[in-house]
Amino acid sequence: MIKPSTLVAGFALLLIATMPAGAASISTAEFLLSGPESLDFVVDSIVASSNLTRFSRYRIGTGTMSKMASDAPPNANVVATGNKVWFTTLDAPFRIGRADVSTISGSPVYYTPAGITAAFDEMTLGPGNSVWATSAGSGRVTRVTQSGDTTSLAGNGAIHPTGIARANDGSMWFADGVNRRITRIHADTGAFTDYPVPQISAATIPERITATTASDALWFATQDGFGSVQPATGQVQVVPTTVQQPRRLRPGQDGTLWLTDGTQYVTQFTPPANYAKLKVFDDAKAQSAGLYIDGAGTVYVSDQWNAQLARIAPAGETPADTTVTEFYNQTLDHYFVTANPAEAVAIDGGAAGPGWSRTGQAWQGWVGGPIPNAAEVCRFYGAPGIDPATGMRRGPNSHFYTLQPSECAAVKQDAGWTYEFAGKFWMIKPGAVAGAECPAWTQPVYRAYNNRFAANDSNHRYMVSTALYQQMLGKGWSGEGVVMCAPV
Repeated sequence: MIKPSTLVAGFALLLIATMPAGAASISTAEFLLSGPESLDFVVDSIVASSNLTRFSRYRIGTGTMSKMASDAPPNANVVATGNKVWFTTLDAPFRIGRADVSTISGSPVYYTPAGITAAFDEMTLGPGNSVWATSAGSGRVTRVTQSGDTTSLAGNGAIHPTGIARANDGSMWFADGVNRRITRIHADTGAFTDYPVPQISAATIPERITATTASDALWFATQDGFGSVQPATGQVQVVPTTVQQPRRLRPGQDGTLWLTDGTQYVTQFTPPANYAKLKVFDDAKAQSAGLYIDGAGTVYVSDQWNAQLARIAPAGETPADTTVTEFYNQTLDHYFVTANPAEAVAIDGGAAGPGWSRTGQAWQGWVGGPIPNAAEVCRFYGAPGIDPATGMRRGPNSHFYTLQPSECAAVKQDAGWTYEFAGKFWMIKPGAVAGAECPAWTQPVYRAYNNRFAANDSNHRYMVSTALYQQMLGKGWSGEGVVMCAPV
C-alpha cells in the first residue's frame, strides 16, 4: 500500500457537491403492535418489543407480521435464544421475563433481581446464554441464568449502567454515562474495573457499547461520537462525529457499527473514524430505535413512532446508483475518476481546466450509502495552501482514493490532504468473500502508480480492465493490485 506521503501532484478539479438521491435498498412493513424499541431474531423471524402486551413478529420468508406471546406484559428489550424470548417489563414491578414462542400464549415466567426500582435500559446474552440487563436508575447490573438463578451487582454503589455487551473473552462490559466511563465485569470474580472515557466535549457521554468479531476491542457510542476500549491494555480512545442520542448499537459482519438515534436516520460507523448517516424513514417524526443485523449483513431497524420495521438490503441486493467515470489529461499525463455525475458533466464543460477528456473507462458504484457490506471510498485532494517552511504548496496537486479505513483515518490527520466529504462513494472490499478477492457479482478494480514522487508529479490510475492494467505496468507504472470491487 502506498504511504500517504508519497501520493503527490496531479491537477486541481472542481468537486460538485450535488449528488444523486440515496439508493440504499430499503423496504418497510407495519407492525401490528406499537412501540417497537428492541429487535432480535427468533427461529425464522424478527421479533420486536411492544409497549402493549405481546410481541410483534415479522416472518422473513413470507414478509407477514403477526402477534406473539399473548400473555407477555409491555416490554422494552428482547433477546432470543431458540424458541425462548427474554424481555424486560416496561412498568413496575420491573422484572425480566421469558416467553416460549412455540406456544400460543408464550407461557411467560418472570424473575425479579434484587434492587431493581427503575426500568431496564438494555439486555444482552452473556456466557452460557445467561441474560444480562442494566438499570441505570437502579444502579444495578443483573444476571439471570437459563435455569433461573438471579444475581444483582451494584459495584461501589454509584454505578449508572446503560448499554451492555459481552466481549470476545466472555467478560461483560457496560457504559456508564453519569460517571463517563466504561466498566468491565470480570466473568470469574464479578469484580468491576473502570475505564474513564476521555472528554472531547460536554457531550462525551457513553451510552451504548458492543463487541465486534473484527478485533478484541469494544466500541461504544457517546452523545458526540464513538470510542473504543482495548481490554488487554485498558486504552480508551474517542472519535468525534456528530451530535446524536444513542439508542441501539450493533456490529455488522464486516466490522462496521450501526447506530439508531431516535430520528429518521441510522448511522454507520467504520472504525477507526469513518461515519455516514442513512435516511431510513420518510416521516420527519420517525424514531429509529430497535436494531438487528443478520449474518448476511441485512440491517433491520424499527421506527418506534410509527410502529414500522425497515429492512436495509446488503450490497449484493442493492443496485448500483452511479457510474465511476475516468478522465485523462494528455498534457499532464494524469488520470482522474469521479463517482459524481454532475462533476463529470462539469469537467466536460471545462470546469477543471483545459485538456480533460473521458477515456471511455468506467464502472459502477454507490453514492446513496451507506450500504450494508460495502465500504466507503475516501476521496482526498492535496491541500493547496503554501507551506511557509518550503514556499511550496502544502499538499500535492492530486486526488487519492482509498477503501481502507485505517489509511483513510491516517490521511485525514495529514495536514497536506483535504478530505472531500461530498466526493465519497461506496464499493466492496477485496477479500470480503473467503477464497476470492472479489465476490462473484462484482469485478476487481486495479490501481497503478506512476512512480513520479521525486518530480512532485505522482498520479494513480484506477481501472477494471486487466489488459489495461498490464499495459500500464508495461509503461513503467507500479502495479498495486486489486484495491476495490465494483458491482456489475
